[in-house]
Parts: sequence; C-alpha cells; structure tokens
Amino acid sequence: MESFSQAVAVAAKLGRKTDVASSYINQANIYYEKGSYSNALNALNTANAIAQELNEPKLLRNIYSVYTKVYDKQGNIEESAKYFNLFSAITKKIQQDELRVKEEAARQLVDDATSRVKHVEAQKQATEQELMLKDEELTKKQLVLEEAERESRKRLMQIDLLNKEHELQQAVITHQNQMRNIYLAIIVLVLFFTAYVLYSYYQKKRANLLLQQKNEEIVRQNGEIQQQAEQLRELNSLKDKLFSIISHDLRSPLGSLITLLNLTQQGFFTEEGFKEVIDELSKNVGYTSELLENLLKWAQSQMQGLKVNPTNFKVHDIAQSKLNLYAEQAKNKGISLRNLVEEDVEVFADSAMIELVFRNLIANAIKFCEKGSAVTISASIKNSDIMVSVADTGVGMSSDQLHRLFGREIFSTRGTQDEKGTGLGLMLCKDFITLNKGDIWVKSIKGVDSEFFFTIPLAQRAN
Repeated sequence: MESFSQAVAVAAKLGRKTDVASSYINQANIYYEKGSYSNALNALNTANAIAQELNEPKLLRNIYSVYTKVYDKQGNIEESAKYFNLFSAITKKIQQDELRVKEEAARQLVDDATSRVKHVEAQKQATEQELMLKDEELTKKQLVLEEAERESRKRLMQIDLLNKEHELQQAVITHQNQMRNIYLAIIVLVLFFTAYVLYSYYQKKRANLLLQQKNEEIVRQNGEIQQQAEQLRELNSLKDKLFSIISHDLRSPLGSLITLLNLTQQGFFTEEGFKEVIDELSKNVGYTSELLENLLKWAQSQMQGLKVNPTNFKVHDIAQSKLNLYAEQAKNKGISLRNLVEEDVEVFADSAMIELVFRNLIANAIKFCEKGSAVTISASIKNSDIMVSVADTGVGMSSDQLHRLFGREIFSTRGTQDEKGTGLGLMLCKDFITLNKGDIWVKSIKGVDSEFFFTIPLAQRAN
C-alpha cells in the first residue's frame, strides 16, 4: 500500500489526475481481493470523484466494475445492480465511440486512396502528353497499358475496401454477440437467484402457516376433549342424582299407594279412614306424575330424540290452560292466579315445550307462595320477540339460590307447605327455551317476590 500511496503522490504532484484515479482503482482492487470492502469503497469513492471531474469514460467503466463486485460481495444487491447498469451503459458508449473512430478511419482511408488515384491520373496525363510528343504509337500503347493498370488498381482498392468493411462488420457483430451473451448470463443468474429467494420465502411461509394451523387444531381438539370430558362428568353426576331421585322419590309414593290399596283390600280401612289419607296420597301421586313427566322429557332431550316443531299459537291460551290445571291447588293454599297476557298475541314456537315451561314456572310459583299471595302471568313485545313474565309475591330467593338456577346441578327446595320438587323443572325450562331461540332469566328479592322471564319469537318470524 505504501507503493500505491507514493504513486498517487507523484502523479498528483505532476498533475496527472488520470494516473491518480487509476492508482485508487488498483488500490480498491487489492482491498477487494483482501476482503476489506469498506476500504475498497473509500478508494473507489475518491477515484470516482476524479473520474467524474475528468469526464473520462474508461476510468468510470473500471470504477463501476469494481463497485459492482464489492457491493455484490457485501450482499447489497440493489447497489450492485445499480453500478452494473452504469457499467453496462458506459461500456456501450465507449464501444460506440470506438466504432465511430474506426468508421472515421475507414472513411479517411477511402479518401486517401481516392486522392492517390487522382494524383496518379494527373501524373499519367502528364506522361501521356509528354509521350504523345515523342511517339504517337508508343503513346497509344502506353495508354492501353495505363488504362489496364488503372482498372487493376481500382479493383484492388475496391477489394481492399470491401475487406476492411467486412472486417469492421465482423468486429461489430462479434462484440454485439459477446455483450448479448454477457447480458443473458447476468439476467439468467439474477432470475435464478430471485426465484430461489422467493421459493425459500414461500416455503418457509407455508411451513409456518401449516405449523400454526396444526397448533390451532391441537388447541381446538384439546378444548373439545376438555369440554366433552366436562359434559361427561356433568352427565354422570346428573345420572347418579336422577337414579337417586327415581329410587327414592318414585318408590316412596308408589310404596305408600300399594300399602294403602293392600290395607283397603284387606279391610283395615273404613270409608271414613280412607278419605282421611286420600288427600295426602293425591298430593304424592301428583308429585309423582310431575316427576315422571320431567324425567321423560329430560331423557328424551338427552338422547337427542326431542324435535322442535314450531307453530303459531296464542300465548294467552297456553298460559290460561296451565293456570286452570293448578287452580284447585292454588285455591287450597289461598293463592290468586291472574293471566294478563293479551289474547291476540301469537308466537312461533313448539307449543308442547312452552306448555311444559309454563307448567313448571306456575308450579314453582305456587309452591313458594303463602296464603294471600298472587301469581301473575304477563307479556310484552320486545322487537321481534315476546317477553313473558311469571311473577309471584312469595318468599323470594337468596343470591346463592339465584346463582344455582338453570345450571346442570339438580337441587330441590321444599315449598311453603313442605311440597316436594323434582329438581329438573328449571333445567328443562332453560333447555326448551333455548331450543326455541329464546332466553330465560329471573329476578328475586328474598322474602319479597320472584319474577321469571323468558322470550320466544313472535309469529311473523315463522320463516
């Protein structure tokens, strides 16, 4: 590097800027070979500034060539391509300039040959005139010989010109072919490199996408498995409680009925004695009937055998029929029943399911009312649904009881006159209302009242 520094200093002192620029180019090449690319770029920047000032195309061509190699080694494809394009453009310009010079030289040769021909002709004419003075016959012969010589020279010159033109054309064609091959090779390399980069990118992207999808599928399947396991645990718990209900609550009333019938058959009861126990037995049979109805509906829904068959019907009529069903029970407890639903309000739902919902809600309301209380059914239209209310002025519920309602846990609370419950009613109400595209909820104040609400679609939503 010291020799280059000395060469630069000498050339600069002599004012030979071209040599200074060439020295920096050589220095950049050495740095490039050593892998010191930043130093190579510094040397090139200095050489480029001098070459731009001198406007020396050949220097610029060499500088752009080294720029291309350095940026390519650094992996800066954009800068490498930029200087390659500059290199190609200035190379083409230099070649065009050289071609112009060659063409000018060829034209100069033609002009020189033409001048020589004219000069020979002038000499020949002078000689002819001189010979004509000496010997006419010799002159004629000389003229013939000179004419032949002139024609021969012309042909030789034409042949020489044609040969030079042919050589020039061949040189141009050869150069063009070389440049075309270079361009094609560079384009092919760039295309292959670009294709490889794109292929690698898309392969990686595709692999990441597949991995993400697999992970999401695993998470989803784990969630489904956990949900199914939880549902299975709930169903097993529900099954155990149902078997407990069936074994205790069904067997006890039926056992009492069988005992009563046996005793009556054997004559242990008189007619008056039978009447004394018939009321209690009637309550037990009614409870048993309600339990069986709820058990059958629940079992049918769990076996996916329950079909929703929606039709248009009037809510007032369904509510009134269920109030009539419990009218005697309400009368015995001193509870008033009121139906405030407008008679012309129609809904689109499964009437059998809604009947069961009304029956369970009315039975619960009567069960937890004391003498002098009231059970009221009303309805109001909310957008495209009807909101039904079953309200009572009974004993109300605690926050803990409200929290447990409508869940999958079976629990039962005895009524104000020690009435039993099945524990299935409200669970069935929620399932049936959900199947009919509605919602169900409750508001209650302990010791004051309770009000159950549910929504079902109006008749115009039949489609």
